[in-house]
Amino acid sequence: MTTLDKIIAIRKNQGLTKTELANAMNFHRSYVSLIESKQRKMPPDYIARFKEALDAPDLPFNKKEERDFLTKLHDWREVVFREDVSEAAKTYPIIARIAALTVDSNLRILCQLFTLSYYRISKEINKYDALYNEVKMQVNAFNDEHKYWFYRQSGNRYMHAYQYRSALDAYFIALECMTTLGYKDESIYFNIGHCLTDMGYASRALEYFEKSQALSKSKRTNNDTEYFIATNYIHMGRTAEALEKLEDCLDDEKQKKDKDLFVGVIYEKIGIAHAHRGNHSAALAAYETALPLRSPHAYPYTLYYKTISLMGCNRKAEALQCLEEGIASSKTNTKIYIMLRTLKCLYTFDHKDSHEYLVNESIPSLIKYEHNELLITCYQALGRHLKLSNPKQALDYITHACVLNEKLRKGDFM
Repeated sequence: MTTLDKIIAIRKNQGLTKTELANAMNFHRSYVSLIESKQRKMPPDYIARFKEALDAPDLPFNKKEERDFLTKLHDWREVVFREDVSEAAKTYPIIARIAALTVDSNLRILCQLFTLSYYRISKEINKYDALYNEVKMQVNAFNDEHKYWFYRQSGNRYMHAYQYRSALDAYFIALECMTTLGYKDESIYFNIGHCLTDMGYASRALEYFEKSQALSKSKRTNNDTEYFIATNYIHMGRTAEALEKLEDCLDDEKQKKDKDLFVGVIYEKIGIAHAHRGNHSAALAAYETALPLRSPHAYPYTLYYKTISLMGCNRKAEALQCLEEGIASSKTNTKIYIMLRTLKCLYTFDHKDSHEYLVNESIPSLIKYEHNELLITCYQALGRHLKLSNPKQALDYITHACVLNEKLRKGDFM
């Protein structure tokens, strides 16, 4: 497609008549008509005036302009990957304008993918969902660059919805494209590790965090990675090493101005490490430090772990009170709400309602969210409960628990 063909296509796509374009460019209508019919050559300033008329100075027309714009787009992408909303907001109008104007499908898809990233970090959920569905319909036309951007986005989308299996499928496609393109994106490895951690595949998660750490140049990212490595050490029973790493993370965070939220996360994890060692008193002290620092969204998670340590100290009445507080504060977060209700059922197993909730609500939800450790606990509890009344079903539950536990041990997440 020639430059003139592009100009004509853009004019028509924007619903502009020749007269309207001529007026916007300060030309006579007949002059625009002669140029478009190739009876007159374009003057040297024609493209610049066309861009000015459309308020799109960055719209590329020749190979050099395309190369320059793609370089800028890659720089802007890094801003979005850093989740720098204020900086990305300066660039977003330019990208959105070019996406709306360009007749180059490759460029349009890249601009749409950037816009998708911007909507995610700026939390414009409705716009994000609408554009995501629009972009997804073009997936068959994607090249490796498009696939990398899109499946990276898809992975983030699924991970934030706790759909870890779908997130991993997307991230592995992005990882394959990243390798083909020769990119070095530590966040892909980090996010795969994050999914595997939450699913309970500790040894496999560590592999991906180590790869992320090898590529990362950011102290912030490295501290996050150290936190997740410590989390997986806890899952593997390496609690002493976990506590050492968490104390290092805590020292680093306390030096920062925006420290409180992540400091709360670290104290919660320190509590979990102590609980795994059987030191529930130390765990409760850590949770009490964490609670005032946690966000409203994360607060119920700390209550969940605090409940477990209260039960570990045989403080059942306080534990059930803590559970009720967690349940009341988690109704907008389905995952933690299910976790807390499940924990309550496990502690009040004599009630018929508890058994029914575990079977009809807990197990399907925990399978969906791949919260495998709590799922194993449910299977084991149901197996013990049904041992006398229904031995066959009890054996099925115990078998499910054993199979899943072996998968976690081997790291067989596929």
